[in-house]
Amino acid sequence: MSITVTSLMQQRRDTAANWTSNNPTLLNGEIGYETDTGYLKIGDGSTAWTSLAYVEGTKVSAYPLATVDIADDAITAAKLADTAVTAGSYAAADITVDAQGRITAAASGAIGTSEITDGAVTSAKLDTNITIAGDLTVNGTTTTINSTTLTVDDKNIELGSVATPTDVTADGGGITLKGTTDKTINWVDSTDSWTFSEHVDLASGKEFQIAGTSVLNATTLGSGVVGSSLTSVGTIATGTWSASTIAVDKGGTGQTSYTDGQLLIGNTTGNTLSKATLTAGSGVSITNGSGSIEISATGSGGTLTSVDVAGGTGLTSSGGPITSSGTITIDLDNTAVAAGSYTAADITVDAQGRITAAASGTISTAEIADDAVTAAKLADTAVTPGSYTLSSITVDAQGRITAASSGSAISGDKISEGNTEAEVVDTGSDGHFKVTTEGVERIRVGPAGQIGIAGANYGTTGQLLSSGGASGLVAWVDAVVIVDGGNFANGSSLATSSGAIDGGSFT
Repeated sequence: MSITVTSLMQQRRDTAANWTSNNPTLLNGEIGYETDTGYLKIGDGSTAWTSLAYVEGTKVSAYPLATVDIADDAITAAKLADTAVTAGSYAAADITVDAQGRITAAASGAIGTSEITDGAVTSAKLDTNITIAGDLTVNGTTTTINSTTLTVDDKNIELGSVATPTDVTADGGGITLKGTTDKTINWVDSTDSWTFSEHVDLASGKEFQIAGTSVLNATTLGSGVVGSSLTSVGTIATGTWSASTIAVDKGGTGQTSYTDGQLLIGNTTGNTLSKATLTAGSGVSITNGSGSIEISATGSGGTLTSVDVAGGTGLTSSGGPITSSGTITIDLDNTAVAAGSYTAADITVDAQGRITAAASGTISTAEIADDAVTAAKLADTAVTPGSYTLSSITVDAQGRITAASSGSAISGDKISEGNTEAEVVDTGSDGHFKVTTEGVERIRVGPAGQIGIAGANYGTTGQLLSSGGASGLVAWVDAVVIVDGGNFANGSSLATSSGAIDGGSFT
């Protein structure tokens, strides 16, 4: 007996988006089908849908296969049918290509001149080493040589070789070495000379010559250099001065000859040094010799025999005259002033500077110079020296401070009274105004006008200020609507009375 069972097998199925969103784990061997893509996955009992791979070969866009379904490099040479062309290398090949772009015939050929475009042969197309049997003529504007060393067998290199060369065509010509700045040797027609942009450093033992004659080496000017316009020199160790006489204003004497005993004396006329000799006066003998001057007294043996001393002009004398030796005593005459001490004295002085009359006096206001009475001249008061801030002071009849004490300082940025302050704070980035009571900040107005409680506590968007009563603190609270039957109120307690709610919605 045979039994035929007719049944319909239906697999799990859903859109790709729903599979991904739900991300189920298929049973081992269970099939999952994406209804909108046609792709399949087979479960392994442990891997979730998004981590499960599609069945190989099922994820293709269409049949026959589209280009997107073929992986890059999937078609290798082994998958292509052979053509009639013989595999190999062909030089300058003549080829035949079929509709599929395959070469079906190939033969080596040759490239003729007509097949090479003008300018097609660049430096990259030339062999590394090229030898040209004949002359090389370059007619371009610029010739660039990128070799490290340029070797030229010719002894002479011509520059500026135009059809009709002149100094004008040569102007600016020369050699330029590229560096951070150009290093140049150029011919300048306006100066009729070669011009170097950098220093010229000759090797040791070499020198500059003009017409075959040395003019300068490392240490010496050439003997042919006889003229100069030097304005300063260093220390001259040796040499002979053979030029004109050096004037006084140049450090010289302005003189060329002297006689015995002559001295140089300053002369304001012409700012010069004049020659002079010493001249003897009464009782003095002067002998001017070659490099020497002798001064002596005239008379018998040159000895002073006597000196007489006279009184007068307030002086008295005794013991004179002196003949050969002795002592002279000179005294001042007494005056009518009584010897003693005088306070704030009124005095009389004679022509010799002596006090001839004196009496004590008093100093008047007119006799005291401005600022003459300094702090050291004033008697001390009871006040203690020091600095007082916002001081309370007591002043006597003479205008002196006799008592002082410091007061309370007031900041330019705050108003204070006891432990209560209102202060403006400017930090440059968070300027604000704050109110402090009992030493604690209570309210702050921020830089954007926001209100802060107990500092920079500005609350969050939508919050409300809540009173803490007569002795409590103000605080930020969230806005709350409480509905109790038909009554509602803001905050944590119901209103004592409110209208009934009939329809509507609350957020």
